[in-house]
Amino acid sequence: MRKLFFTILVVSLFFTGCKTPISGYYSYDTECMGKNYDGSQIVKTWGTGEDVKSAKIRAYQEALHDVLFEGIRNGNSDCNMRPLVTEVNALEKYDAYFNHFFSEKGNYRDFIKQTRNNKKLVRNNRSNMKEAYGYIVEIDIPALKQQLRTDDIIP
Repeated sequence: MRKLFFTILVVSLFFTGCKTPISGYYSYDTECMGKNYDGSQIVKTWGTGEDVKSAKIRAYQEALHDVLFEGIRNGNSDCNMRPLVTEVNALEKYDAYFNHFFSEKGNYRDFIKQTRNNKKLVRNNRSNMKEAYGYIVEIDIPALKQQLRTDDIIP
């Protein structure tokens, strides 16, 4: 009995010790870094892509998507935890609006900017040979809310 237990223990340790670390162990959630006096929020966001430019676009879109529909739940508690758009299925209801908003020529870029002296953070993703780039950005929440009110997306 002891011999069987010892064998199972050795085999399980062997298999758990052979795993190679990949980027799947990292959290790519948008994190609150702080809030400015004008109501804008500083967040850390991540994007993956074939190159730096596509990863940056994806990171910006991901940060705005989280602010609009998910709320920022990680990091500093200064950020607004609730999403700006609280209507159920709003993404599907206003899909034409948000498809244009997040498109290549959409106006999502008007509400987000990279902070000064920002160094991009890189995490190598061995599973799909893409790199994840992290950016610390400022999101203009008051202007974004005003735009959504003007376009009758939120009350």
